[in-house]
Order: sequence, then C-alpha cells, then structure tokens
Amino acid sequence: MSNAFATGGFLPAAVRGTRNEGLMHIADWYYTFAKGLAGVDPTDHEAAKAGLPPIDGVDLWPLVSGQTTTSPREEVAIDAQTLI
Repeated sequence: MSNAFATGGFLPAAVRGTRNEGLMHIADWYYTFAKGLAGVDPTDHEAAKAGLPPIDGVDLWPLVSGQTTTSPREEVAIDAQTLI
C-alpha cells in the first residue's frame, strides 16, 4: 500500500483536503481518466480483435469525486503469489 494525492480543477471542492482509504491500483487511472473525466470509451478495440484481454482497470471517478465512499476495486494483484 502507498499514499497518493489528487489535485486540480476537476476535483470537487467537497473532497479537496479530505482523506480517502479506498482500494486503488495504477491500472485504474487510465480507465478513470478516459471514462470518468474525458467521457470516452477506454476499450482497446484493436487489442480485443487480436484476442488480447480487456483493460485491467475500473473507473475510480465516483470514489475520487466523492460520489461514493466505496471503491469499485475489490482486489489488487501484487505479483504471481500475492493478491490483496
């Protein structure tokens, strides 16, 4: 586990300066920026056509923006032997 912070004009005033202990993973940020902030489909359709797995990320925007206090992420893979 580690600490992180978010800042900027998109962050609602109600959550600025607050603490959030929701489970997050670096893989979630691409999905969150694409879907939650930019409003675009984060799916890599070319990769899907090639038979590759889908993006391993979830939209954290509802958690980061204060719309919910529950993280959509339920687990984080650390390595082949460790799952949080």
